[in-house]
Amino acid sequence: MEARVYLVALELGQSPAAQIARKLQENRVTVYSTLQNMVEKHLMLTVMKNKVIHYSAISPKMLLKLVQERADMISEKMPEFLALSTLFNDKPSVQFYEGLEGLKLIYEDTLSIPGSTMKAFL
Repeated sequence: MEARVYLVALELGQSPAAQIARKLQENRVTVYSTLQNMVEKHLMLTVMKNKVIHYSAISPKMLLKLVQERADMISEKMPEFLALSTLFNDKPSVQFYEGLEGLKLIYEDTLSIPGSTMKAFL
């Protein structure tokens, strides 16, 4: 829903929630709630015009910068995440793969765990 709201807000420019909801053909209250969440995430900007809040999407370049910053933060914390995941991965697990994409994922998975033993039932 946020992606659709972002694209419509980008297309319309500064506009009230009702206009965005009309363009999306969605309930105004739902769109308003989504817009508020996006403002908190710094994906939308607000301006008060004639006692009505108008929303505008941040530029795509700023969006890309935000995504890259978040990806960098995750990359920095990855060793901690991996350390935590090994604490809970003592139990054996079963995964199912289907189709060509599943086969590709299996090969990638086997290559990412050097020195480990994998068992498969085909």
